[in-house]
Amino acid sequence: MPTVRQLMTIADDQSFQARVYYFMQKAAIAVSSEDQVTTNHALRVAFATKILGGTALVKTYSVGVVTNATIASTANALASPDFGILDSDIEFVVNSLYDAFSGVSK
Repeated sequence: MPTVRQLMTIADDQSFQARVYYFMQKAAIAVSSEDQVTTNHALRVAFATKILGGTALVKTYSVGVVTNATIASTANALASPDFGILDSDIEFVVNSLYDAFSGVSK
């Protein structure tokens, strides 16, 4: 398992951030068209607007992604450019973290 320093190196990587950003965009588009009665819709749409407008902090979200146990356990800091991390795992984690980054508290 990589060290925190290695995981932060991955989170800082521009290629990794681009992958995270792609899935952030995909999630934001889906949230933008969700039903208005969806729980926490206003917060979720406000965050979608930030993502789609380019003002969401991708690096911060990337750090969140590498804190996930599955990502951390499969990450290989030496296996650039994809670090051994599957796109499907990144997408799952981006979607899982969406409410937290939207400001939704449970």
